[in-house]
Amino acid sequence: MASAGDPLEVQVPRLKVDSQVVPISGQTGELLPPDDPQVLGWWQEGRGAGAENGSAVVTGHTVHTGGGAFDHLGELVAGDTIRVRTDAGWIGYVVQRSRVYSTATLARDAASIFTLQGPGRLVLITCSDFNGSVYLSNSVVYAVPVTDEPFVNGPKATPTKKPTKKPTEQPRIPFAPSTPFTPQPTRTPVPNNGPSANPTGIAGNTEPSGGVTPTEKPF
Repeated sequence: MASAGDPLEVQVPRLKVDSQVVPISGQTGELLPPDDPQVLGWWQEGRGAGAENGSAVVTGHTVHTGGGAFDHLGELVAGDTIRVRTDAGWIGYVVQRSRVYSTATLARDAASIFTLQGPGRLVLITCSDFNGSVYLSNSVVYAVPVTDEPFVNGPKATPTKKPTKKPTEQPRIPFAPSTPFTPQPTRTPVPNNGPSANPTGIAGNTEPSGGVTPTEKPF
C-alpha cells in the first residue's frame, strides 16, 4: 500500500465515479463540499488517505435531480472497491459497511465518525432523504485499506476547470464548537476538540427509514 497522503482523486468502479478531490477545512465550524457537484472535498484537519490511524473523511454532493458525484453512494455493498490517489500512488480500500443516520443521531455519534484514533479507514459521506426542500438524513460509507495485495493504478481524473452544475441543495457538515448542537436539516454536527477541529458529522445519500433513528445497513 502506498504511503499516507492528501487524497487527490477517488475512483469508485461500481458507481463509475472518478472524481477530483480538493482539501476543505472545518475550522470555520462546518464542512461544505466544493461548489462543483462532481468534485469531492477532503477534510484536511483529519487523516490522510492510507493513514495508520483515524478517519480519512471525503464528502461530496448528492443532487436530487442528478449530477452529484455521490448520488448513488448508498448502492455500495460490502466488498466493493474504492481507489484513492495520493502523490505517493494509489491506495485500495474495500467497503466494510454503511449506515444511515437521522440528524439527531448523527450529532450524537459524530465524534466516533470523525475520530483520529483507531485503525485507519476511509469515510465517505453525503446527504440523503430529500423532502423537496432539504435533506433530512445523512449516510456514511466506511471502507478499510487493502493491505494484502498491490493495487493497480487507474487513469487519472481530468481536473475540473470550472463548475459544471451547482447543486440547488448545499449539504453542509457543521461543527459544534462549544455549545450543544441543535439538529438542523441538511447539516451534520462536528465537535471542536482543539486546533484540529475534529469533525463528528456527515452528509449522507442512502434512503433512511423514516429519518428518526439510524438504520444499520449491513453490507
